[in-house]
Order: sequence, then C-alpha cells, then structure tokens
Amino acid sequence: MSAGMPIGGVRTYAKLAPQSEFSFDNWGKAIRSGNTFTTSGPIIGLKVEGQEVGSEIRLPAGGGTLEAEVWAVCAQPIHGLEIVNNGKIIAKTVSREGSRHLKLKEKIKIDCSGWLAARCYSYHKTWHIWPINVAAHTSPIYIIVSNQEVFSPSDAICMLNLINGGIEWLDTLSTKADENTHRHIRATFELAERELHAKLGRMPGHHSH
Repeated sequence: MSAGMPIGGVRTYAKLAPQSEFSFDNWGKAIRSGNTFTTSGPIIGLKVEGQEVGSEIRLPAGGGTLEAEVWAVCAQPIHGLEIVNNGKIIAKTVSREGSRHLKLKEKIKIDCSGWLAARCYSYHKTWHIWPINVAAHTSPIYIIVSNQEVFSPSDAICMLNLINGGIEWLDTLSTKADENTHRHIRATFELAERELHAKLGRMPGHHSH
C-alpha cells in the first residue's frame, strides 16, 4: 500500500468480553474467540439463539430450527443485509433507496453441520487508491449436528494456495524477529498444510501429494 490508502480503510473489529479492560491482551483474546467482523464502513452484528459470533452451537442428529438476529448500521446508506449458511444466502432484506440501519430476524432450519454468518453491502464506493465497496461480513457461528464434520475439498485447495503464499512471503519478504520465531510461525503453516493434505487424501476421488 501507499500513503493513498488510509490506515483502517478496510479493518477488522473484535468484541471484547464484557467488563474487560481495553488492552492489547484482551483484544487478542477477542480475536482468538472469533467474535469479529471485517468492514469497509458498516458496523454489523449477528446472534443465533442469543449466542455471539465465534460461538459453537450443538444440535442432535437431524438438526433443528435456530433463530438468527442480524443488524447493520452505517454512515453511508446500505442496500442489503443477508444471512449466509455454508456459503449460500438463506435470508435477506433489501432497501432500494438505501438505509443507514437494517435488521433481520429469521428462523433457520439446520440439518447438517456448518456455519452461519451475516453480511451487508452498499452500492456506494469509497475512493482511496482504488474504489472500495462499502460492505461488512461477520466471522461465523459454528453449528455442529451430531458431531458431523464439515469439510469442503474446493475450500481446502483454496486454503492450501493461501498457505503456500504465506510460507513464500514468510521466507522471502518478511522481516524476521529471530530464527526461533520464524521457525515457530513456519511450523504453524506447515501443520495446517499437512492436515489439509491428509483430509483431502481421505476424500473419494481426491489424491493429495
């Protein structure tokens, strides 16, 4: 980036635990808990059965019905608010003229493990070095149905490409704090890479190398 891109033009928010001190350590705990959303403007929130983003909800075999509540506010008018389940839009509300506050409540039938997230968008763009869409997307709330594992081969291949890029960046462009830290970070990438290859290898019709 350059001076033409404002710091925080696209950013991630993390929600600290109630009554916790505003500190770097507590921010790190919030990041690790997954109670986050990314945005280029709007503030967005999601609860499922009263549970916050980053939570895990367990259902028995056959699944069940969950109530999701979503809201978004923004200085610029937003035109759509959506609930996404495993990558598919399952509920939405739209405002043709645009609104600075949208909300949505929906009962959702869940029959398999996966995730729920919320996102919103505007037809407006902000201009930095290049045009940035005004939008926001929460991290997931995870749904586990009868301990059923969720795995998408196409998503795994995409993640492997990102991991390989991360390793290459780490080895060639990053500034090393010290060798031990470098090895520790690289080992995290390598562990993820091995686990994804192992899962792909167990899928019918897929061969991992």
